[in-house]
Amino acid sequence: MIRTVKVNITGYVQGVGFRYFALQEARNSNVNGYVKNLYDGSVEVVAQGEEQEVARYLSVLKEGPRFGHVDDFNTEEVISDNLYQNFRVEY
Repeated sequence: MIRTVKVNITGYVQGVGFRYFALQEARNSNVNGYVKNLYDGSVEVVAQGEEQEVARYLSVLKEGPRFGHVDDFNTEEVISDNLYQNFRVEY
């Protein structure tokens, strides 16, 4: 079963390589979607894949990259007909 979630991550998550950490971990987890910085200083991630792979990916994202720090992690289930073909960094 394909699961799609939208996540808003706050904390020390910009300027610490969080987007590239999210990209690498998505590839490791076989998850598609995107990651982007938002103007309010948070990071948005849309993750799509098999339920277990998405769950594993989210648990890794909660830890964040080595030099970052995640304070808050809000997840919202998304109902979407859009199937992502890869994972990318959006600007």
